[in-house]
Amino acid sequence: MKRRAFLSYLSLLPSVKLLNLSPKAIATDRNLILVNLSGGLDSLYAFPYLGGDLSSTIGALRPTLRVNETDILPLGFNQGFSDPIGFHTNLTKLHQSAAGQVAVVEGYGILNNESRSHELCQNLMSLGQTSLSTSDMHGYMARIYDTYQLSSSQFFSFWIENRINYNVKSTTPPTVVENIDKLTYSRLGFETDSDAELAHAVSSNLIAQQVPTDGLHDNYNSGILRGDALINQVKLLGNIAVGNNKFGNYDSSQFGQSMQATAKLIKSKTDSDPFALSGKPMIILTGMNGFDTHSNQLNPYEFSGNLPNKLKSLGDNLAVLIEDLKASGQYNKTLIILYSEFGRTTYENGATGSLAVGSDHGHGSSTILLGGNINAGRYGFSPTSSELTSTYNAIIPRVDYRDVLSEGLHFLGVDPALIFTEAGYINQRLGIV
Repeated sequence: MKRRAFLSYLSLLPSVKLLNLSPKAIATDRNLILVNLSGGLDSLYAFPYLGGDLSSTIGALRPTLRVNETDILPLGFNQGFSDPIGFHTNLTKLHQSAAGQVAVVEGYGILNNESRSHELCQNLMSLGQTSLSTSDMHGYMARIYDTYQLSSSQFFSFWIENRINYNVKSTTPPTVVENIDKLTYSRLGFETDSDAELAHAVSSNLIAQQVPTDGLHDNYNSGILRGDALINQVKLLGNIAVGNNKFGNYDSSQFGQSMQATAKLIKSKTDSDPFALSGKPMIILTGMNGFDTHSNQLNPYEFSGNLPNKLKSLGDNLAVLIEDLKASGQYNKTLIILYSEFGRTTYENGATGSLAVGSDHGHGSSTILLGGNINAGRYGFSPTSSELTSTYNAIIPRVDYRDVLSEGLHFLGVDPALIFTEAGYINQRLGIV
């Protein structure tokens, strides 16, 4: 393996640094899971309105994309609302596993910023800002990591490419990987595990013979020790059984594999605990892409880009995860937040009835939070019919996206004022946790 590639690999490995119980330490053993639905989720399709004026209005604007009432799963907290909201039927397993422990936030987004650019909106949300008013690319999750002095094993990121999320100032970075189960000797550029172990042993002996004060010696030795620790931890993690519960098993998609790894990591707290996470908080950032449904949104021949199929994979994998968390006694200690950079347009794209119909970039959206110890219900603001039919062609957000993310901070005992520092922002607590 080339030295540069090796050093790049080492930068992703967790250190053995323990949580520093400073005044700003997080004194909780809770778990926060953030799921980034990249591309702009069509929440009008995923979480449709059931009956009422909004359902009629949306049906007229989206005759092809409208969701039939028979395909909507009602939620148990719609009493008193003239426009009930529910889950798309492809989220059936999630609906069953959540068992009413769901919070729906309507009309959230980036306030006072009408940009509909994926890159800009993703960056703003990662920074915790509404405008790029600073050159400091220190993301809000990186600020949590630095402010509360977390260790590498307390922050895992799966399949998230935006480095703003983990651009920490700490010398021990978060663990950023694609699939933790594949971090073995054989993935370091060797043909077999036995060849790799021999090469590893030779390298260790050569390094040990160098002058102890040599900087290269120190860097490589530290890296090998961290590599050893991770590989042993991953082996122990691989022995932890998850999935194959009453909601099925995790699928082979990137998202399914990240949910499986998430389940193992959280269960490990009460199992073999290879990462010494018992009694400590944990943050896991992952995501699912493919929600930029400009066309073929419902096309059955576009399997991977078909929104109903995306929703089914999303819901089914979350359902298996929730069941695993319940079985390990961790669900009451876990909060799951789904978020997307923006919603979709209120009008559909394309000719009515065509398989090519889709939706364009919008602004505001709806999302959900899940957990065993949340205050279930509807939060935020439903759109009005006049808003939906306006030439703006998008939901206007009235709930700051940072207020949604701050529910996760409150859940961990983190002060949002220390994390979301953009001038003018004051957290309006939603009360979900």
